[in-house]
Amino acid sequence: MEILPVSRNSYKALLCIEAGIASVSEISDLTRIPKDDVKSAIALLNSLKLVETKGMLAFLQRKVSADGVRALSVYRKVYGSDEDVLTVEEKLAEEENDGS
Repeated sequence: MEILPVSRNSYKALLCIEAGIASVSEISDLTRIPKDDVKSAIALLNSLKLVETKGMLAFLQRKVSADGVRALSVYRKVYGSDEDVLTVEEKLAEEENDGS
């Protein structure tokens, strides 16, 4: 965690981005994290190069980088059993199933 300081909120935002959710408000709604905190989490993820952001406003795209995939794997062991993280993962799975 000292080498790659990712908070639980940043981890949840990273999970959402991995699932294809790029909008701050959608991430906020799904995770119940205040929008300003989501913005801070995304800024951190960008600065750590765990997320790549392209485009502007309505055309904004975010995707998890290769380092971000590795961070997800590592932090899944740290936060993966936390109740709020499990809730986010369940919601993401439901959305994926609804979209299929």
